[in-house]
Amino acid sequence: MQQNKNPVSEREKNAETRKDAAIEALRKSEERMRAIIDNSPFGAHSYELFADGRLILVGANKSADAILGIDHSLLIGNSIEAAFPSLGYTDIPAKYKRVAANGRELHEDHVNYSDGKIIGAYEIYAFQTGQNRMSVFFHDISERKRSEEALQENERKYRRIVNTSNEGIMSVNERHVVDFVNNRMADMLGYQPEEIIGKPYLFFLFNEDIPDYKAKIIMRIRGHSERYECRMRSKDGSPIWTIISATPLLDAQNRFMGSFGMFTDITERKKTEESLRENEEKYRTLIDNMHDAVYRCNLNGIITFASPSAIRILGCRSLDSVIGMNIGKDFYYHPEDREKFLKAMNDKGKLTRFEVTLKRQDNGKPVNVLTNSQFYYDRNGTIIGIEGVFSDITEWKKMETERTRLEEMLLHSQTIESIGRLAGGIAHDFNNLLTAILGYTELTMHQLDPAGKLYSQLSVVMKAAQGAVNLTKQLLAFSRKQVIEPEIINLNSIIERVHKMILTLVGENIKLNIVPRHDLFTIKADPGQIEQIIINLAANARDAMPDGGELVIETANVYFNENYCSEHADLLPGDYVMMSITDTGTGMSKDILDHIFEPFFTTKEKGRGTGLGLATVYGIVKQNIGTIEVYSETGRGTVFKLYFPRSLQIASQALKPQTKPDMPTGTETILITEDKAQVLEFSREILTRLGYKVLTAASGEEALIIAENYKDKIHMLMTDVILPGINGRVTAERLLLMRPELKILYNSGYTAEIIDKQGMLEQGINFISKPFTTQELSFKVRTVLDKN
Repeated sequence: MQQNKNPVSEREKNAETRKDAAIEALRKSEERMRAIIDNSPFGAHSYELFADGRLILVGANKSADAILGIDHSLLIGNSIEAAFPSLGYTDIPAKYKRVAANGRELHEDHVNYSDGKIIGAYEIYAFQTGQNRMSVFFHDISERKRSEEALQENERKYRRIVNTSNEGIMSVNERHVVDFVNNRMADMLGYQPEEIIGKPYLFFLFNEDIPDYKAKIIMRIRGHSERYECRMRSKDGSPIWTIISATPLLDAQNRFMGSFGMFTDITERKKTEESLRENEEKYRTLIDNMHDAVYRCNLNGIITFASPSAIRILGCRSLDSVIGMNIGKDFYYHPEDREKFLKAMNDKGKLTRFEVTLKRQDNGKPVNVLTNSQFYYDRNGTIIGIEGVFSDITEWKKMETERTRLEEMLLHSQTIESIGRLAGGIAHDFNNLLTAILGYTELTMHQLDPAGKLYSQLSVVMKAAQGAVNLTKQLLAFSRKQVIEPEIINLNSIIERVHKMILTLVGENIKLNIVPRHDLFTIKADPGQIEQIIINLAANARDAMPDGGELVIETANVYFNENYCSEHADLLPGDYVMMSITDTGTGMSKDILDHIFEPFFTTKEKGRGTGLGLATVYGIVKQNIGTIEVYSETGRGTVFKLYFPRSLQIASQALKPQTKPDMPTGTETILITEDKAQVLEFSREILTRLGYKVLTAASGEEALIIAENYKDKIHMLMTDVILPGINGRVTAERLLLMRPELKILYNSGYTAEIIDKQGMLEQGINFISKPFTTQELSFKVRTVLDKN
């Protein structure tokens, strides 16, 4: 019988066996784990945490030696801080100790080493491998970190480039929402970048521009890039003009992910272009509406530009017809002038107010133009043509010619006026002398026997003096200083009255033909002067027809308009009466016509004329506000046409009779004021003989003293107009203040001081012209004294 085994021992044996098996299994597992660790591409360290808190390196695999480049067998048994000094400055040892103590895993993206042994960055995985034991796997990520840092640096660099770019940059996603914008783009739109990101792209467009954008986005979705101008709306609502280079963003399958744009701000350029366009339109309008013409041509004279005024001035059909024409061949009236123009241009580089004659294209007539021209250049400074402005001065040239003619007429008129003033002055002084000569001669003759020799001799003196009187009258008529007594007259009546005198004057071999207008206007003039005109012109005509001919005197009504009067400075528009005197005589050349109204100018033989006849006619016509014109050619006769302004008054029925009464006498007191002693003495003697009481004064001041001191009544003042000191008019006015009943009689050999510019007597003024005879003086004095 077997003995029963001991159950306790069996159990212990089995337990021991299981323990050994477990130990073996653990050994094999550790060997397998070590084999895995030793052959892992990751580096591995094993640590054990001691009670004193030291973490001791207890193992490392081959990869750790390779990765870190050290022999870890030399470090086994060292604390982590002693084995790897660079980690002593980090929190890695503390973290490892916590893993060994509590089993929490640890993952670090990277740990940097830099202690002279190990340099680099590593990613680590730490975990507990037993009680107070842990292992850490690591691998070198230095290269990856360098790549990442390079990428980050590149990103920073490109971000700086993008944000400092002069171009605006913006991208939108597939929903057209802005997902990126650079600083420049934000500045362009007036926003901060964060204000733009997340907004729809359409937010930055004007409503009227949205349809165009939608059409273009279709092209982006289809993968097409494009460059175009676009108007965007800034934060303040003002337009920003840009040029966009738009590019689609596609994924690997060419699916649309959004678009990317580079924006160039061209707002200032657009403003400049708009300003240039407006300026161009403004200057185009200015040039198109200029009265002067603008042109350009190349150096061969081919026209490349012309303004509308050039068409008008040159008589061309259209602008198109002018372009391409040759200035020298087609437009110069005198082709040789083109060479003169070009020579002047080459000499001076530019011309100012250069006058040329061009030819109209429609009728071939000449056009006078004044041009300012200069060369124009290309960008390299090379002369490529001529440009300028020209004005049509054709009418101005005509007016200049007419102005020259009028200046000559004015000069001629001024010459005659100067001679007239001289003649009037001479006549004035001469009349004072003649007054004494005639007066004393007449007085002496009254005391002599008419049958005596001395009386006969004095008669010759008297006749000569009367001739001198007539001569001074002619001088005064020419100088328009003759005293006249105008009436309302009809020229036909005057011509009729001197008809017989003219027939006698011209003789039988000259036919007289009078052609009066029956409804002739009246004029206001001195009848005697008009007779003098007719007789002088008739005598002039007779001398021009020594072998006979025809003399025609004609009257007519005429009207002068403004155009005619503009060419005749001494006429005003209105109705005039014309009297023409025409002869068929020898006529006159232009040289003679230029001088015929000058006093003492004559073409007659010496001793046959004084040269005052036509000068007298001229003076009378001007004195009566008229004008005279002469038409004559050598061998074709002469026509004198005289024009007098119409009077609206009715002509007198009868002309004043030419009778002279006997010398009247009187007993009144007369104060004579005269600075010429001989005239004063003559006047005193005559008036004394006629019975008057006479007071004399050599000046106005003396006359005032006499009048103030004389106790009795003074009935009349007889005074010369021109006196030393105060003149006769002032003397009379002052005497009238003292003696209001005083009568005044003026006298002068030169009457400008008491007549208006036409020489007519002022209303109510009494006047006697020097020289005067005893009879004339006696009559005039009595007439003045008897006036109420």
